Amino acid sequence: MWKKYKYAFISVAALLILGYVRMQEPEDINFKLSYSKDDKVPMGNYLLFDELDQLFEEVEVTEENVSSTYITEGDLPSSYLFIEDRFNLTEISKNALLEYAAEGNNVFIAASMIEPLLLDTLNVYYTSKIPNYDKKKVIISIDYTESKRQFAYDNYDISAFIFRDSSKYDEVLGRTEKGDINFIRVKFGEGNFYLNLATSAFTNYNMLDTINYEYVGLALSVLPNEEILWDEHYKPVQYNRQSRSPLSEILGMAGLKQAWFVALVSLILYMFFLSKRKQRIIPIVLPHANSSVEFTKTIGQLYFNEKNNSELVGKISTYFFAMIRKKFYIHLSPNDGNFVQRVSVMSGVDEKRVEELVGLLNELNNSNDITDIDLLRLDQLLDDFQTKTI
Repeated sequence: MWKKYKYAFISVAALLILGYVRMQEPEDINFKLSYSKDDKVPMGNYLLFDELDQLFEEVEVTEENVSSTYITEGDLPSSYLFIEDRFNLTEISKNALLEYAAEGNNVFIAASMIEPLLLDTLNVYYTSKIPNYDKKKVIISIDYTESKRQFAYDNYDISAFIFRDSSKYDEVLGRTEKGDINFIRVKFGEGNFYLNLATSAFTNYNMLDTINYEYVGLALSVLPNEEILWDEHYKPVQYNRQSRSPLSEILGMAGLKQAWFVALVSLILYMFFLSKRKQRIIPIVLPHANSSVEFTKTIGQLYFNEKNNSELVGKISTYFFAMIRKKFYIHLSPNDGNFVQRVSVMSGVDEKRVEELVGLLNELNNSNDITDIDLLRLDQLLDDFQTKTI
């Protein structure tokens, strides 16, 4: 048995060892941007969402776009909270968000990039991210408190607001260590827009810091203690989930990915060894020979050698008239005056050629002295008839 299945045993053992080694490897930390309330990964917002109940009287989660949420959630006043990587809006959603703020509500947006159409309406512009090439700690501060608290973040890229018209904003709420503004309040209608570019400060990774977690509380303290609408529609993880196939979901998890490849390799090995075990030599089956042709040649040669031309003509006549009855459904006697005309019409052969063939057959059937020349003439007429038949 060992000799018969040794390769299969070796393969299975190798796969088991490989799977065990892979399972012992430490799992890679997922630093992909999420900002979702359900994700406990470093760049998720699980801790922030969990603390919101202590900061605000009611938290409502919305997974719809701004325009749909604005129509559904009509109770006033409230605050709309966006923690995103790139905050992009359609024209319809932008107008709905502006109308929402104009009616006396507050909009808090923390994002690395904010929709240009929205900023243009608010007369606010910002620079691109300023890379932190030296990987030093980046200091950001909250300016509206008496102590102007400062917070340090590792490997953090900061964006700064640059204003086109200083009269269009109402308050500077935060800056970088270099003095660049990264947190402001812009009044719009009866409400306010709070724009913050320090997005990473709101993630699980930075909220676990015993000091930096206070930045989130201070930043959100600008909002009144009222209903909070937490956005889940514009999160990066939502776009990723919508575009991912079931297979990508499997391959995206380390354990499922390993199980998938182990199952795939096992299936391939099973099919390989199973086909090798069950495959047999396929015998060559020769096609059946057409013996009727050989039989006809043999009978024809027999009649020819015996020079029995009369009997040969009789066989030919019998075959010919039987073929006429079977193929053209003509059951008239060859001596009938309409026979030749009917055969010509049904076969498409000229009537004179049919008449010549039928006449020669009748003549030879009534003759006792049939020569080889007569047989050749009959053969030519029969070939001509077969060729021209429809």
